[in-house]
Amino acid sequence: MKDKLSEALSVPVPKKRAGARCTCGAYWQGECGCSGVDWTDPELVDLRSEVAGLKRDMESLQEDIVALGDENDDLLAEIDRRDKLEGLSEWWGQVHINGSFTVNRYYNDGDLYKARENGSAKAIYGPFRALHEPMALVIIQEMYQRDNSINN
Repeated sequence: MKDKLSEALSVPVPKKRAGARCTCGAYWQGECGCSGVDWTDPELVDLRSEVAGLKRDMESLQEDIVALGDENDDLLAEIDRRDKLEGLSEWWGQVHINGSFTVNRYYNDGDLYKARENGSAKAIYGPFRALHEPMALVIIQEMYQRDNSINN
């Protein structure tokens, strides 16, 4: 039967992770009497460095996205300017369960979302560009006929 002293001696001693300036020969930070010594696990230091690098990469990508967003905003503004000169507007439309067609001016995706959630439409189309409401109605009717000829 082992005595308590031999059991205590068999406990593994933590590996020495001496900092760059440890001069006292300590096995761990609790034994070290040196001042200003970093006993942080090298793996943790590497992970922190990797996280810092990933953060820099993420910030760089965010800057790129913002820059592309500005370019995209400029392009969208130019398209809107041309559409206004041509008199085009954005529309969306739906084919109701009873077979009737309706078209509405498109403002954002919330319009389409509400129509889908309502459940009274067989089909929803848009957004698309048209000169005026009668033209938008013709476009949605053609889209519906095209889809039905493909499905049949």
